Amino acid sequence: MRRWRFVKYVIRTYPELEAARPLEPEDNRQFEAVDRAVRWTEKLPSGPRRMKIVELLYWRERPCSLRKAAQTVGYSYQHAAFVHRQFLYMVAANLEGEAIA
Repeated sequence: MRRWRFVKYVIRTYPELEAARPLEPEDNRQFEAVDRAVRWTEKLPSGPRRMKIVELLYWRERPCSLRKAAQTVGYSYQHAAFVHRQFLYMVAANLEGEAIA
């Protein structure tokens, strides 16, 4: 459980880290983990909709629920949950050095 909280924290801080470059080595590792996942996701045919879900969940001043994010992009709740999980797993793998994206 602690790992997923940390992964979500890293995703939330991505915009701040992007604005604060150059970064310390640990911050840079976290930034790169999310950035690789973002770049990979953007290349998918459904990339803009997937990134909209991430934006709504993590990068808004007032983040919304997964259900509301799903409605906003026109996905079912189940598909939005899958997209969200896939993004989390990708960032986690990147943090661990497995670099799947």
